[in-house]
Amino acid sequence: AELKSEEQTCTVPLSPPSSSSGMVRGSKWAIWTLYFVVFVDLFQIAFVFPFIPTIVKNFGGTDNEVSHRVALLSSLAAIGEMIGSPVIGSLSDRFGRRPVMLVSTFGNACSCVVLGFSKSLPVAVLARIINGLTGSTVGIANTCLVDITDAEERPGYMSTMTSYIGIGLALGPIAGGYLYQLGGVEIACLSAAAVSLLNCLCIFCFVAESQASTAVPDAAPTESTWRAWLTRKVLSFFPSFPAKLWILFLASFFSSPISVVFDTFANIYLADRFYAGEMDKATILFSHCMSAIGACLLLVPLFIYKPFLRRVGFNRSIVAGFSTVVIGLVGNGFAADPLTFLAMTSVWAFGFQLMGPVVPMLISRLAPPSSVGAAFGMLNSFGNASRVIGPTALAPLYNVNHASVFFFLGASLAIVFFIVFGIAVSTGDGSPQAQTAEDSAASSRQDSLGTRGREVYGTLPEQLQEVKDVFQVLPQLQRSTTGPRTVRQPQLQRSKSDESASRSQVLLSV
Repeated sequence: AELKSEEQTCTVPLSPPSSSSGMVRGSKWAIWTLYFVVFVDLFQIAFVFPFIPTIVKNFGGTDNEVSHRVALLSSLAAIGEMIGSPVIGSLSDRFGRRPVMLVSTFGNACSCVVLGFSKSLPVAVLARIINGLTGSTVGIANTCLVDITDAEERPGYMSTMTSYIGIGLALGPIAGGYLYQLGGVEIACLSAAAVSLLNCLCIFCFVAESQASTAVPDAAPTESTWRAWLTRKVLSFFPSFPAKLWILFLASFFSSPISVVFDTFANIYLADRFYAGEMDKATILFSHCMSAIGACLLLVPLFIYKPFLRRVGFNRSIVAGFSTVVIGLVGNGFAADPLTFLAMTSVWAFGFQLMGPVVPMLISRLAPPSSVGAAFGMLNSFGNASRVIGPTALAPLYNVNHASVFFFLGASLAIVFFIVFGIAVSTGDGSPQAQTAEDSAASSRQDSLGTRGREVYGTLPEQLQEVKDVFQVLPQLQRSTTGPRTVRQPQLQRSKSDESASRSQVLLSV
């Protein structure tokens, strides 16, 4: 009765227990909502790409100053996200995913309004910094996928999310340019802000909280201890990670700049290599290469990755993805004609989508449960740092030998492959099938070891039954030896000896 009353008065837990198969704490609707949130967020961010040069030209200055300012505004968002991603991720661990996503999307809306109505460079710089600091929606969405999916199905869902990121980035500039033609910069930026507010409303209505808040209220700091309190608060946003996680962050740093380096140098490389400096023809080929990359970004996660993963497994998908990317990049450097260059670009774009979920999946395995958001934020920070530093760092190498950029990217990615594959093998698969297979193998090994013993001694229940029979005979023997003597003494002795012999035989069989 006490147990029943406790069951009736207990509260519902924040997240239900995980099931043996299928979704852990989420549903298909929750995952599709996350896809939509990521698509809308990247769609809104890409709105401003076409008319940043127009905004900068309105500030005045020479062509050289305008080009430097455009480069500054383009890189400020990545720098802001590099700084803000770990903090945003830690905040999602402490206060929950949903409120942090709401604040992030609202910050994006504010940055669009400020940028659209900026009349000076400092105001535009402020808008781009706000956009970068609050632009960690993708990292939080990945963290939510970790919260609501199990290890078996998680890589497929993470791969599908990359396709919606690509769709948002592809359609955003088209819509932004069209709205700019209709109403100018102000209308385009206000439309981007409206889309971001729509995204905020979608999060508020349809995205459920997937992580319990771990924030613990502290006592108000005294005037003598406020420095130590502030230091402790700042350090709490950067939790300690295992060494393997830091290695994965560095691996992401060396694998992330492929796309941005290709965007920076490919058009110039094509003009010098195949068209004797004619940029028009090179631009046409470059647009075909970008179309091939976009097709792989859309088709591989949606239609190819999940069946491929089920067929070959997670670790073999790492081998296939990295080797395909390395072959494609080296092929870009050795390409002797435009069609070969286009084919090799398609090859590495295909492989890039196969290896896309690898590092996020390994982070979901290795990150402490209370710091998953911070781990994904740190991953975004290293990726953005790589995209900012990569083109500048590889420019001297490109000036020495144009094709060497592709060879360097292929070589660095080959080194990253050995590191990532070693970590994947050492952490294990973690899927329910792998665990079941391991248990079955252990059971079969135990069965093979015990087969000979059962043939000789019998099974354990049979042995226990024989021991029980022996102990049931002992009280009767004790009563017979302590009872009164009769004239049938010889028969009693014979019976006693017979029972003793039977008992000896039973003990021997045991």
